[in-house]
Amino acid sequence: MFKIEEIKKFILVYGKKILFPSFANRITSAIVFSGLGIIVTPTPFKVVLYNWLIEVFNLYSVAPVTVPEISSGSSDYFYGLLLIIIGLIFNIIRYTFDYIESERKLANRIDLLKNARAALSNSDLTNKEFRHMLEYSRIKEYLSNHAIKAVEGSHTKSPGSCEIILIADGETRNSGINPFRNKILDELATLEKNWGVI
Repeated sequence: MFKIEEIKKFILVYGKKILFPSFANRITSAIVFSGLGIIVTPTPFKVVLYNWLIEVFNLYSVAPVTVPEISSGSSDYFYGLLLIIIGLIFNIIRYTFDYIESERKLANRIDLLKNARAALSNSDLTNKEFRHMLEYSRIKEYLSNHAIKAVEGSHTKSPGSCEIILIADGETRNSGINPFRNKILDELATLEKNWGVI
């Protein structure tokens, strides 16, 4: 199911989180701390607490339940350890799903960047053609307003009117007539860094 490389990567990325679980997760913390509470709580206090819980349950129930009273000789260490183990197993399962989801998201982002670069590699591509491509519609939500304006340009409201062409002066990568390609490529490089692709 999993390759050795994936298991190694999972251990490197999430090993510390598994060994030292994040108690910010309420389910993990509730299970582990209740298990620790069962183990650490002195036996006489547990006897009083459990017997009180049985009496309260019988007080508010329609038909009283007869449960044999808990004596001080009963040991709950097994149940406490079981709860701690269940909490840690839940934590491992949660991080496994987080890892799988992050790998899937990273693969989709790599594919998105690769397809956008492939579309931009066509030297005859105009910004008008690019804005009607699937690659642009997928990458648009991650682009800045300045890059979107470079691709979409300015339009007048009347039907049949033409696009206003952007001309950027200077000797930089982003100069020329409708210099959208280099702006998009620069933003794709920034997205790669932000997403941890490179």
